[in-house]
Amino acid sequence: MQNLIIEKGFKTPSIEFLTTGILKIEGRSIPENPIEFYKEVFNWLYEYQNSNPKKTVLHIDLEYFNSSSGIILLKILKTLELISQPGFEVQVHWHTRCNDEETIETGRYYEKIVKIPFHFPELV
Repeated sequence: MQNLIIEKGFKTPSIEFLTTGILKIEGRSIPENPIEFYKEVFNWLYEYQNSNPKKTVLHIDLEYFNSSSGIILLKILKTLELISQPGFEVQVHWHTRCNDEETIETGRYYEKIVKIPFHFPELV
């Protein structure tokens, strides 16, 4: 299994999913076709899930994402939730800007849906 690195585009985030269990999604997520853009991410997560990772930390640091990307993010979280079992730790670090109530609210909403611990480090 190899790391997944996707460079940031104007409408797409950078993706850095490392086999060490550190996963990062950063930037803006407003791709024309989110299903196609994130297809490689789900293929990687499927393989990663089968590697029995002991600890996984997902960092989501998106300055903006549209509703289609929000649905994809929830699917990513649900996929990671499958990994989160006794002996396999999964955490989400939902990064926000100061006073970005909408992003914080979305993160809190996702936190209620999936059974994964969320952390909300605030950026300035």
